[in-house]
Amino acid sequence: MRIERTLIGLLVRVHRHPVGVLAAILVLLAVTLPGLPLLSFDMSFRPLFAGSSEDLQATADFEAEFGQASGAYLVAILETEDPGSPKFLARLAALAERVSGLEGVENVQSIANRKVPVWVGDAIELHPLPPAANTAAGALVSKDGRRTLLLARLDIPLSELGQRAALIEQFKRIVETDGPPGSNPRITGVSVVEEAYARLVLRNVIVGVGITMLMLTGILWLFIGRLSSVFVCLVGVSLATPATLGLMAVIGWPMTIINSMVPTMVMIIGVADAIHMHESFREHIADGLPAPQAVSTMLDRMTVPCLATTLTTVVGMLALTTADVAAIREFGVIAALGLVLVLVLNLLVVPQLLLRLPGVAGTERRLSKIVDRAILGVADRGVRHPGVVLAVAACVLAPLAWFVPRIDLDQRFNEELPFDHPVRGDQALLEQQFDGFLGPDVSIHRADGAALVDADISSIEAFATHIKQHEAVLSVRSAADFIPPVGERDGVATALVKLRNAPDTIAELRDVLSADGRGAALVVRTTDMGSGRSDAFSQWLLREAETTLGGAYEVQLVGQWWLAQRGMQQIVADMLRSFITALLVVLPLLGLLLQRWRMFFISLVPNLVPTVVALGFMALAGIRLRIGTAMILAIALGIAVDDTIHFLLRLRNESGRAPVDAVKNSLRHSGKAIVLTTVILVGGFLSMLSNDLIAIRDMGLVAAVTVAAALIADLILAPALYLLSAPKQR
Repeated sequence: MRIERTLIGLLVRVHRHPVGVLAAILVLLAVTLPGLPLLSFDMSFRPLFAGSSEDLQATADFEAEFGQASGAYLVAILETEDPGSPKFLARLAALAERVSGLEGVENVQSIANRKVPVWVGDAIELHPLPPAANTAAGALVSKDGRRTLLLARLDIPLSELGQRAALIEQFKRIVETDGPPGSNPRITGVSVVEEAYARLVLRNVIVGVGITMLMLTGILWLFIGRLSSVFVCLVGVSLATPATLGLMAVIGWPMTIINSMVPTMVMIIGVADAIHMHESFREHIADGLPAPQAVSTMLDRMTVPCLATTLTTVVGMLALTTADVAAIREFGVIAALGLVLVLVLNLLVVPQLLLRLPGVAGTERRLSKIVDRAILGVADRGVRHPGVVLAVAACVLAPLAWFVPRIDLDQRFNEELPFDHPVRGDQALLEQQFDGFLGPDVSIHRADGAALVDADISSIEAFATHIKQHEAVLSVRSAADFIPPVGERDGVATALVKLRNAPDTIAELRDVLSADGRGAALVVRTTDMGSGRSDAFSQWLLREAETTLGGAYEVQLVGQWWLAQRGMQQIVADMLRSFITALLVVLPLLGLLLQRWRMFFISLVPNLVPTVVALGFMALAGIRLRIGTAMILAIALGIAVDDTIHFLLRLRNESGRAPVDAVKNSLRHSGKAIVLTTVILVGGFLSMLSNDLIAIRDMGLVAAVTVAAALIADLILAPALYLLSAPKQR
């Protein structure tokens, strides 16, 4: 094609001017690297929430009216044999006083300073909790009576995790230093978990990049055995990885839990093109060409395949932009930009290094020769019995496809860390012994917009009482918690509003009643039921509201938990939408590239097989479909196409030979590079197993299985399909 020849000719001419190439590289790095120190971090859970503007606005309106009850508190769990003892209460009161003095702490609650509503005349007042009632002080004492809570409510928004981090450290130091002797304090809460995740993610990024680089270097050394060749293959990704992070900062996107995987992804995917370029150059040197001509021939042979493989992988990444979750969309864009940077740097840097570094075209290592012989052995057996190959493939794929519908779609907030991680243990303890930390907020307003009256408070009480009967509900807080006993309810709505706006009101009343008295809220706390049950539970809540309250009220589910559940519920739809988008774009690109219908139809099977294998493996291994594993399916399509493109383009160039000879020659010339890049990809994805987050571990494992399946499909299944579809020859 004219475009191909023009592009290749342009690259060949560019590399005749090394000074210009160096200048282009420096300009590219000068645009991206200065942004690296400006890279910000957002390790909160907000980027993982649903992106629906309606849901986000409803929660924003609710929090402006009632505050952020979900996640507003730092929680200290204190152990004690007797929470009602005077000595323990005295130390607890002193601790609460110290915590109250921290800047950013709005209110502190404990059994030592808790106040209870008391009806006095025609008004409600807050009185200290009687000492005799301390051991029965609701959610502040554990079910087994051996633990109690100290709750510090913050006036710093949940989105400002950076500001909260310093306060969390101060809170920890005070509790550990001044807490009652032997209380063995455990610190938890939504902000504490987010801050712990932030530290884990940052550590995992550093460790992951280091492990990936060591792994890439080790595998290349085993296969190639020359430091100069290893350097040639790694220089592009080594420059592109920090440049990608700098570009992310220039755009203004922070690093999140999801896009923290971008550096590792760019390294392990981007190195493949450099390997193919290096192996092609070495092949032409072995054929007797001088280095300048070998580079020109390499560019002639490899430019289009490298462009095509990068384009298909980028399409797989960009398909993620159809997702509803903002973090997934940003990951797709940043990863795509990173891979484009790798391609540009490889095309500029690798040819120059091949011309100038000594020893790049040295003799092959023994392992490389073993791989060559293995590929030829597989090819020799495969071409003899292509029908048997297809039959075996069908026998393997059919059971895997049967298991696909059995994939577990359930996700749980408290299962993203290893079982023995202290953060997970503290959150589980909060759920088992207290009221937990998960659950929706329910916004309630009169349909006519009027202020709430006494009858409305009674209706809300009935609704809250009914919700408490659900097996997954741990507690429900509402304005009804502050009303006097039955029979003394005249004027209760007015009294509650007055109490809510008093300077010394406890924060819990502000969580459940608006300042103007026109809105009420329920703070519902549930078990970690998982995303599978959360949708049914949410629908049940709305139905019960309709039944209990009737049409006189407007009821909405809102809050941080609700947004998180909405995001998780969108994962299946996001996965299918991203995969179909990638399919609709990648397949036409393959058709344009291969230019032959026969080649195009041959390419379909080996590119769909890895997806079936990945889904079947997930079902058999019990790996849940969560954000990481859902993302990899769209990405895997773009990655799996890469080796298919290299093999089929080589096979197209061999079309003048007999089909058997064309297959063998294509595997002889492209097979080793395909195997090496697959080993690199598998090793790179397996390096994610060092990550502390289970979602990222699962993503790496599923990706490794997918890439390995793509290798088998390309080296065994694609040749068999080609031979079976070849015209009969005498």
